[in-house]
Order: sequence, then C-alpha cells, then structure tokens
Amino acid sequence: MSTFRFRPSARLQRFLGRELIADPNLAILEFVKNAYDAGAHNVYVTFKIARSNPTELVIEDDGSGMDQPSFEANWMHPGFSEKAIPRRPLERGPSARIPVGEKGLGRLAAGRLGDSLDVFTRKSRSSPWLHVTFDWSRFDDMARAMDEIEIPYEDAAEAPDGHVSVGTAVVIRGLTQQWDE
Repeated sequence: MSTFRFRPSARLQRFLGRELIADPNLAILEFVKNAYDAGAHNVYVTFKIARSNPTELVIEDDGSGMDQPSFEANWMHPGFSEKAIPRRPLERGPSARIPVGEKGLGRLAAGRLGDSLDVFTRKSRSSPWLHVTFDWSRFDDMARAMDEIEIPYEDAAEAPDGHVSVGTAVVIRGLTQQWDE
C-alpha cells in the first residue's frame, strides 16, 4: 500500500497562531503559562506603546531558559510538548509544579500579537543568550511548506535591557492590537 504524508503550508502558522487564538489576552497568558512551566518565580510583562514605533510587548521570566538543542527540540516543533509526556511534576528549588501547558501551540500565539518575535533565552549566566528571530510575514506564502521557512538564530552577548539575567525574554514588535485604550 502506498502512503501520503501531511506537509503543512507555511500559512498554517496564520491559522494556528493568529486566528485560532482569537483573544490577545489569552495569547499573553500562553507565555505566562510557559514561564510557570519553566519554573519561573517572576514574570514581567511590559508594553512599550507610548509614541513607540514599532510598538512592543516584552515578556520576561526567570525560569530555566533554553539552550540551542532544547529550543530546537521544543519550540521548533509546534504541537509537540515535552510537558504532555507523563512524568513527575516539574521541579525547581523547594517546590514542585504540575505543568499547565500541554498543546505546544502557545509559541505561535506571538503571531496573533505582532508582526515579529525575538526570543532571548539562556540557562545560566555563564552562557550566551540564544537569540532567535521570527518574522511572521515569511509564513504568509501558502506555496511554501512550513519547514522551508528559515528561522535565523545567533548567540547574543546581551538580551534587551530588562528584569532577568537567566530565563527567557520575548519581544513582540509591531503590535496588532491597540493596547493604549
């Protein structure tokens, strides 16, 4: 018997990230849930909207952060989530947590919030920041497969000025929602 395989169009990102998550507040909550699952004690949400061009939303957490292999294994596989694999609760410090994220789609919610996403993440102060850039307009071409869209990354000396020295910071630019009303 012959077989077929799904090969998702790059445009699927629009439907999963921008249209499936209709409420921008829920899109932000997806990042907060990811921070919780990463063992964060603090999450900072900052809007840069007053006369800012482009407007920005910055979400930072002091969770466990990711290195390049863990970013590629988890973030770069929409629909996959290690948190959905039955295991013991996540542990960090004296407390144990039951994971709250499980679908592996929250990362695509950034496409609902803005035109681009920069992710800065690291596991320790001695490691460089992994900086990954997503330009959501590159996913609008339905003639290209999702895995044909190259996502650039680099080691960065510094993350944006912020509240955390370890963990993850996401910077969403070109906000699609009017947050100042």
